[in-house]
Amino acid sequence: MKKKILVIWLWWQWEKLLKYFKYNKNYLVYWCCKTQNTKKNIEEKYNIKVSLDYKKILEDNNYDLVISTVFPTHIQYDIVKYILENTINKVLIDLPITFNLSELEYILSFNKLYIFNIEHYTKIFKYIENNKLNIKKVEATLLINKKNLSEQSDMRKALIVDKFYMLNNLLSIDFNKINLYYKEKKEKIKDIEFFLKIYLNSGKYITYKYEDSKWIIINNWKVIIDDIKYTNILWNLLNYIFWLDSINNTFYKNQHINYWSNFIN
Repeated sequence: MKKKILVIWLWWQWEKLLKYFKYNKNYLVYWCCKTQNTKKNIEEKYNIKVSLDYKKILEDNNYDLVISTVFPTHIQYDIVKYILENTINKVLIDLPITFNLSELEYILSFNKLYIFNIEHYTKIFKYIENNKLNIKKVEATLLINKKNLSEQSDMRKALIVDKFYMLNNLLSIDFNKINLYYKEKKEKIKDIEFFLKIYLNSGKYITYKYEDSKWIIINNWKVIIDDIKYTNILWNLLNYIFWLDSINNTFYKNQHINYWSNFIN
């Protein structure tokens, strides 16, 4: 039986999601957006029915999964909170969902809430997960550009988000093992750039670099390019949610709260 997927609102990921679900025979995709203009464009391009009222469409049907791609953050929190409290639907979100720690603890307490972390499907994440007992410390350096930050409506929150996307790679280890640094870059940064220096108990270290959507690992002078495909990530994630249900474990949710508690209050 086909899985019913409801996607609420959209951001930069929206077309990737639509294409994935629309052309995959295992899913029926439904959409809810914010404006009449967006509704018209999606319906014409993808020939699917689009709603402007997420509460109404949730009342009409139950879904196997609701994906929230809502922005800004405080609106996403309200919508996801409503769904979790008033429906039986599983919900998949991208972070951040709130900059309030008590709200974060509350929303993560729902077992049917799942977090979309691309970083958890990288080779470096798997390496850290498998070798976390052998990791002595990590030097995590976030590259920042003053012009990038000045263009954000809230520079503090923008910096927290970039910082946490970097730290998402390290959720397997104790936060106290991480030393956080900043380095200014004169050139404008397209997305997010950072590098990690992972020191092992043996005295050796591994360097990990992320820039321009490229994951690069340097181990003993050997360069490894992690060629991650968005479709592969979605396939693995949906497999966990619908059949294995192991991605929604307490450890990583607790780690999220632990890490975020160092930056928000």
